[in-house]
Amino acid sequence: GSGIRAPQSQGQGGGNVSFMGRSPPAQRVVYVIDSSSSMEGNDAIGFARAELMESINGLSKEQMFQVINYTLMPHVMKLRGDTKIQLYRADDFNRTLARRHVNTIVADSGTKHVPALSLALGLSPDVLFFLTDADNPRLTPSELYEIKHKLNKGGRTHIHTIKFGVGPDLLPVPDNFMRTLASENKGTYTYIDVEQLGTRSP
Repeated sequence: GSGIRAPQSQGQGGGNVSFMGRSPPAQRVVYVIDSSSSMEGNDAIGFARAELMESINGLSKEQMFQVINYTLMPHVMKLRGDTKIQLYRADDFNRTLARRHVNTIVADSGTKHVPALSLALGLSPDVLFFLTDADNPRLTPSELYEIKHKLNKGGRTHIHTIKFGVGPDLLPVPDNFMRTLASENKGTYTYIDVEQLGTRSP
């Protein structure tokens, strides 16, 4: 196996979404992917894109989804030239367009996590998948508080975090904002060692 399986967690609403072996039930799914230049290291961005495609492929047409990649600014996926930000039904046509969109995501520029997370949570998803190398700036305790108590009030959205790091996951738990974000928002935390990606089995 690839060693990146994580436990399932319960979302709300019907339908399952699978991401790297996890299948929480969810009607509304938003993927938030860090596309800042640090994600170029060991091609973390390429791996994130591939996992994203696989997860989108597995959605059923009853489910709704959106992909937001971000640097200093969030970039929302807009299929067919829409002007408003919305969730799309995961039918064959939209999944094809989404995969095409995901293929165009490249790593560039700096990082600001909160605007993208805020935008994503504003869509009221059941499940949010947050992919980043967690490079600086880290989410501060006050930002984590704001996400839990204001942006994700009532814990509607389960936030699953996927961290791309180099080498073993040695950061002490209190310093790992990705762990905190997941545990405070009913999600799971997965760590991926990008140095191992080249050798991972299919």
